[in-house]
Amino acid sequence: MNEPLSDHAAHILDLSRRLEADRQATAEAVARMESRMDHMETKLDRRNDKAADPASTAKGCQ
Repeated sequence: MNEPLSDHAAHILDLSRRLEADRQATAEAVARMESRMDHMETKLDRRNDKAADPASTAKGCQ
């Protein structure tokens, strides 16, 4: 009777470890995506600033 209980405990422990590994991988993926989004926002802000600058627009017309 102890054996099935031990098997269940081992299975639960294994699932718990997998869940924690998945949580960690998800957190890392979210951090990477947030970093990429910040990078893209910075690039867009620079483009918008450049497009709004009359001097840079005048240079393009010459």
